[in-house]
Amino acid sequence: IKFDIRSDDMINIEEKRRGEFIHKVLSFVEYAGNEFGEELLKIIKRLKEATGDEYSEKEMKTTIMELLSHKEISEYFRQKPDRDVRMEQEFSDGDGNLFRMDRVIIDRDKITVVDFKTGKNTEAEEKYKNQMKTYMKILSGIYAGLSIEGIIAYVDLKEIRRVS
Repeated sequence: IKFDIRSDDMINIEEKRRGEFIHKVLSFVEYAGNEFGEELLKIIKRLKEATGDEYSEKEMKTTIMELLSHKEISEYFRQKPDRDVRMEQEFSDGDGNLFRMDRVIIDRDKITVVDFKTGKNTEAEEKYKNQMKTYMKILSGIYAGLSIEGIIAYVDLKEIRRVS
C-alpha cells in the first residue's frame, strides 16, 4: 500500500514533535536562576535519551534559554517566598472535563497560567485565547478572590500575549 504524504504535512508532524519535546523540557523547569544553563542541558540530554529524539542540544538550549530570559516571562520562572509552581497540572471544569495547563504559578495574591506555543504561526491566536479564558475560568473557581492572569508564550517568536 502506498501512502502519499505531502511535504507540508511532514513539516507539521515534525513541528508538532518538536513542540512536544520543548513542552516536555519545560515541564521539568520549576525555577530558572542565573546558573540554570547547565541544568537545562542535563534535562535536554535526559529527555533525548528517554525519547530517542535527535534534536540539537545546543539549539534546544538556546531556544529555551531565550524564553526563560525574556524580560516579560523570566518573572514566572523565579523562585519567590510563598510561590508554588505546577507544571503540566490537570484541572477539571464543572462538567468534569480535564484540562492540562502547561504552567500555573500560585503566588499569595495572584494566579498566573502560562501556555507555551511553539512554531512561528500565530493564526490560531483566537483559539489560544479562548483556551486560556477557559483555563482562567477554571482557576478562578478554585482560587476564588485571587486575580487570575493568563499568558500565551510563543517560544520561537519570543513574544507573549496577555489574556484578561
